[in-house]
Amino acid sequence: MSMMTPDRLGLATLTSIILDVPEGIAVVDEDGLYHYVNPAGCRILGASPEELPGRSAFRRDTAGNGHRPASAAPVGGEHAIPTVRLRRPDGRWVELEYHDTSIVVAGRDFALVTFRDVTEARRRERQLAAFGRTASSVAFSGSLRKALEVIAGEVVRATGTAGTQIVTMDPVDHGFRLIGLAGFPEDTDDFAVRLEQCRQRGARLRMVEAVRTRSVVIARHRKAEIMRDPAWEPLHGQMGRLDWDSFVAVPLFVRDQAVGVLNAFYPPQHDPGDSDIAFLSTMADQAAVAVQNARLLADSKGRAALEERHRIARDLHDSIQQELFSMTLHVRALQLSIDRLGDTQPSIRRSVTELLELSQSTVSDMRSLIFELRPAVLREQGLVEAVRRYAATVAARKDLRIDVHAGADRLDIPASAEEDYYRLIQEALHNVVKHAGADSVQIEIGCASWDKGTMLVEVTDDGAGFDPDAVPPGHLGLVTMRERAEWLGGQLEVLTAPGRGTTVRVLVPRGLGRALERLSGPGGAGPAEDVGATSRRPA
Repeated sequence: MSMMTPDRLGLATLTSIILDVPEGIAVVDEDGLYHYVNPAGCRILGASPEELPGRSAFRRDTAGNGHRPASAAPVGGEHAIPTVRLRRPDGRWVELEYHDTSIVVAGRDFALVTFRDVTEARRRERQLAAFGRTASSVAFSGSLRKALEVIAGEVVRATGTAGTQIVTMDPVDHGFRLIGLAGFPEDTDDFAVRLEQCRQRGARLRMVEAVRTRSVVIARHRKAEIMRDPAWEPLHGQMGRLDWDSFVAVPLFVRDQAVGVLNAFYPPQHDPGDSDIAFLSTMADQAAVAVQNARLLADSKGRAALEERHRIARDLHDSIQQELFSMTLHVRALQLSIDRLGDTQPSIRRSVTELLELSQSTVSDMRSLIFELRPAVLREQGLVEAVRRYAATVAARKDLRIDVHAGADRLDIPASAEEDYYRLIQEALHNVVKHAGADSVQIEIGCASWDKGTMLVEVTDDGAGFDPDAVPPGHLGLVTMRERAEWLGGQLEVLTAPGRGTTVRVLVPRGLGRALERLSGPGGAGPAEDVGATSRRPA
């Protein structure tokens, strides 16, 4: 049997094939204008057969390699077949594989272009690749923040979301902390503080509903509603700059325990579908594993460090401190013997007196060091009393006036956070003693006066101050202090200038966790609205 030629098929048959094939077929002239597009091509391009002829769609490649869509963006060199990304009239982006052939009709040059929609196929490929990279990041990253930022970035790249947040939740106070972020403007440091202000004004947090109901929450066209709602006014600026429309919140759970939320913000014309939700859920599982691994590692390191501090404190107390105390007694006895003899050389008497003072000072320093290593009062009487005792020890040893102001003797904060606050204050006081040359220090602990939903810890001295821009990174323990503040869900501020003293301030939003507690109980506020959480006082 011989191959059937087109002329034997007949014009009617060829026309029927062109009309019925699932691939797009287009005829484009040398000026890049459509002359014909078959029905499948019209469906792929999102336009009617009457709209396309004469419309600019393709242009001749300057390298002489045929034609390509003028409104399209090339998609990498990942595939042997040319691929372009094209925006349809309805605003939806599609990815097309295409092949073009030059033809001549009635003496004119045309391109015959065949194309097909590979949007979903390419999306699945990107999602699979993103999952693989994310799994590697979770397994090998030494930093929770880095791992979650990688996950957030992969979500944005694989799904085309305008922005993604990964928010962790404290297991004790249910407070939210923004850890992973991608796609957002850079000036979002105060997002959590502004979000808490929105909640206090009556805004409802949809991500809280996702955690409470243990289900994915999809809120279509939320940007328009948020921008109309005066309760969201503190975040109108930041949310308005992001090009988004719909919002999806996916809760993070590990062994039936909520550990956070993944928030995705979809651009206009991108209605999140089942494949999007399935992918977000998979990435949320990866994020949950990363959070749990980090917590297990932190708990393990924390226990090891605590045990080591206690061991060192015991050793210092049982050996070195006792020996120093014994030495002090011997020097005191020698001093009394010299007093009885009465005719000792003045230089010997002076040396013995200095040795006694030095030994007594060393014993005092050792007691202070043991207290720093093992502040039992922190566990037994809370943060405020532990800070007062530590401040009194430093004040007596360094001839400083230190005043501690607290909203209450026992603050309503989780025990797991008390040591972080204590170490922050300890480091700040250490800097005052070592660098400031101050006469007095004021320590404030409690709710911020301008926002009762924000925890404030502030250490202010009247010392020399310094130029923040002139301090090398990592100097003055600022990196460790900043990491502690971020782990608490807040942010560190250092306010200083040469000759004007220094204020070290930590602000941590507290109300978001209580919003979850209220929703979980009888008569809760019901569904909630969007996102968030780091910390910084609004300017």
